[in-house]
Amino acid sequence: MKTVNLIGDCHSSRIWQWWDPKTCPVDFKAWGKAGLKAWSFYPEKMEQENEQSSGLETVSEYVLDASAASWVKPFGEFKNADLVMIWIGYVDIRQFMPKYETLEHNSKDVIRHFLDRVREYYKESIIQIIEPLPQFTEMHLKYEGISPSYTYEERQAINKLFVDTLNEYVVEHGMLTPVTQQEIKEAIGFQELTSDCVYSVAPHPQDSLKPELWGKIYNLFIEKANKILKEKE
Repeated sequence: MKTVNLIGDCHSSRIWQWWDPKTCPVDFKAWGKAGLKAWSFYPEKMEQENEQSSGLETVSEYVLDASAASWVKPFGEFKNADLVMIWIGYVDIRQFMPKYETLEHNSKDVIRHFLDRVREYYKESIIQIIEPLPQFTEMHLKYEGISPSYTYEERQAINKLFVDTLNEYVVEHGMLTPVTQQEIKEAIGFQELTSDCVYSVAPHPQDSLKPELWGKIYNLFIEKANKILKEKE
C-alpha cells in the first residue's frame, strides 16, 4: 500500500481523526502542530530535535483510538512517503502576514523560502501543496497575546498574495498543481467560512470547522492522494 503523509498545523490533526485504515486506500498519517508557520518550518532541524506533533485537540466519537500516545508522533517518522501533502499557511495569514501587506517582496520571500525547504527535504517523495484553509469571515480567536484583529478584507488581500505565490512557485519548479481553496469550499459545501461552520464547543469560539466538515476535507485529500499515486504507477 502506498504511503501518504499530511504535514501542517493543527488542522492536519483534525483531518487525521477521520482516518479509518479499513476503508482508506492509502497508508495515511498526519503530523500537525498548533502554530506551525511557514517561516518556522525547518524540517531538518525538526527531525534532529525530534520535534513532536501536538496530537488531537479533542477526543470525540470520530477518533478510532483515543489514546494520546497513538497520535503524538516525532517529525522524523514522516520523512519518507510516496506522497507528502503540505498544508501550512492559515495561521501565518490570519495572525501575522497582514503586517507585510505593503511589503509584497518580503511576503513573497517568506513563502518561497518555505517552499524551497519543503522541496529540499522531501526529495524522495511526490509533493502535493495544498492552499491554506480559506479565511473565516470573522476572527473568533483574537484575544490579547494570540492575535491582533484584522478585517476580512485585509486577510483576503494577503491570502491572495500567498495563494498566487504558491501557484507561481509550483509552475516554476514543475510541481503538482495545488489543491485549491475552491475545492475545499466545494467539499464542505460553504462558499464562505461563516459562523454557521465554526466549531464553538471549546472554552472560547475558535477559527475551526465543525468536526463533520473536517471529515469532508479528509475525503477530498484522500481522493486526491489516491488519484495522484495511481497516475504515477
